[in-house]
Amino acid sequence: MRIFQLLLAWSFLGTVAQAAGAMEALRSSDVLYREGKYYSSARYAFSALDEEGSHIPRALLKTTRGLMSAGLTHAASYFFIRTLQTQDRAAIQEVLLYAEDLVFAVGPDLLRNFLTEYTQATDYKGSNRDVYFYILAKKALLEGQADQALRFVSSMSSGGALYPYALHLKGVAAALLNRNEVAIEAFRACESQANRILPKSTVFRTSVWKIRQEAEEKDLRARCVAGRARVYYQWERFQEADRAYSEIPKESFVWTDILFEQAWNAFAVGEYNRSLGKLVTYQSPGLSFVFNSEIEVLRAQSLVGLCAFE
Repeated sequence: MRIFQLLLAWSFLGTVAQAAGAMEALRSSDVLYREGKYYSSARYAFSALDEEGSHIPRALLKTTRGLMSAGLTHAASYFFIRTLQTQDRAAIQEVLLYAEDLVFAVGPDLLRNFLTEYTQATDYKGSNRDVYFYILAKKALLEGQADQALRFVSSMSSGGALYPYALHLKGVAAALLNRNEVAIEAFRACESQANRILPKSTVFRTSVWKIRQEAEEKDLRARCVAGRARVYYQWERFQEADRAYSEIPKESFVWTDILFEQAWNAFAVGEYNRSLGKLVTYQSPGLSFVFNSEIEVLRAQSLVGLCAFE
């Protein structure tokens, strides 16, 4: 009986020592973070995860914090998600301060399901709430709920860094609802505000991010011009649609898609030779990666329009 009690005591003391070790690691993490040693801070917080206990949410949070401040955003995204999954409200509310930066760094699609499942509007502070409404708007749009998407976008701050992306969502949602004037206005606003997609964190003030940011701006602007052209086509304002399509730069990735759309626009006004001229571009070796069987359908219809029946 005495031996059993001793074994129990040793086991308890071992658990206490482990817990003390985890707490000391977290304290060291805080000290290193204040000294600007962010990667080391993350390492100490990560070491605290070796032991089970109520400290786990804080350890995950502080690992996220250190990695984000060190500029290791992709690595931080894993611990960010793990923090959400603990369902610890205090840790979640604090880690959400990094939500906007992570959306810019890794994209909204990686985080969308986790943010909608484990967070709510009251967890976010101030302008950071825009992240939540943007994620909800995108989710609603993907689920075919265009009306709901518009409501979520209307809840966002027009001065936020994510708002240009939200304007693109608004334009798409309005177009799906045949609210053409609203869609055109949203896409035009998106085009003019595409240069505002700069996140607040100093993590993104690097030459690499500046190059990426410029590419993001150009891509968003091109997608919004394409959106405007599609609305004009839907509206049967074909001349305006053609002018909008012509504004899209050839170096834009969107351009490979809109050639086909321009061909349909030409077909709609009976310009069959122009339609065929757009489609023949896809025979270029440089566009061999594009596969769309409808290209051949449109080519056939254009030939029929020219009475080239064979």
